[in-house]
Amino acid sequence: MLIAIDESGSFDVKSKDINFFIAVHYRETGLRIEKKRRQFCAFEKSLPRSLKNSKGEFKGSRLSDEQLSEFADIVFGLPPKLGITPVALRSSEQSSLVIAKHRQVATAGIQEGIKGYLSLGRPAVARTYEEFGNWFGRLNDSQFLKIILLGHCIINSLINNIGHAISGGYDLELPNIRIVIDRDFIREERHLTFWKDLLRNQLWHISKQTPIPLLKTWRTQGHPFLDKFTRNGRLDFNELFVKSCQFGFSHESPELRIADFSATIIGRYLNRKLCGAAFNAVKQSFLRHGKIEQIVLNDFDLDSWKYNPDDNPFK
Repeated sequence: MLIAIDESGSFDVKSKDINFFIAVHYRETGLRIEKKRRQFCAFEKSLPRSLKNSKGEFKGSRLSDEQLSEFADIVFGLPPKLGITPVALRSSEQSSLVIAKHRQVATAGIQEGIKGYLSLGRPAVARTYEEFGNWFGRLNDSQFLKIILLGHCIINSLINNIGHAISGGYDLELPNIRIVIDRDFIREERHLTFWKDLLRNQLWHISKQTPIPLLKTWRTQGHPFLDKFTRNGRLDFNELFVKSCQFGFSHESPELRIADFSATIIGRYLNRKLCGAAFNAVKQSFLRHGKIEQIVLNDFDLDSWKYNPDDNPFK
């Protein structure tokens, strides 16, 4: 099972546009993904070569509304079916003071992680976390919001993937989940390691509010998904994030280009009221409630906030 993720939007804190990350869900059994690749690549071959960028790939932003509508009809209208998990964020609606509070809480967790590893006699890990903290501190608000939204997209897509696999009767495919994200987002390998720690932190907190859907019979009778992603009686996705969550180049991945075209359609429709026919076709593949979840950072009283080591996955 493959989840391919791309974004649309600048994430500029002054922009009133809505920014998106979308995850496109592919089942890989029964040659489903190969068939979808053939459909999409046949569509790409019909496009004028002049639309290609310097890397020799087509980007959704260069396509007309009519071309995107044809893409949607082919890729989402023909079997095998795809799923989409879309999440959105309007940067201008996020208060700079609230952003600063959320950053401060995350920074406190990283600092406590440094202290914890030093106390355990693990100075090398502590130094890595110091680098992590320095990198995190250099992120501007737009980059921070982008990371937050990507984390929500990944976590929501996992929840959707598991829920639909259970209801669709193909849950035995779940241990083979892979995630690929357009590499334009994070390029340096060291930063990728830091980002995965932030993702682990997000999963920790979001899953408390929106638990991962599991069947009770999995606990009593066993299941390959729990065998792979459980440690000490709790869900643990470290192996997924370390080994099966990677950044890829869209010019090498038809799945990422499908995500790019889809994100373009959603962004163009909701920000410009264009691409209506394509949006209606793509919307049929929205998972869960068929809606786009819009993320807003919640305000809280930082003065009354207290560090709780039980809520810190960085320790």
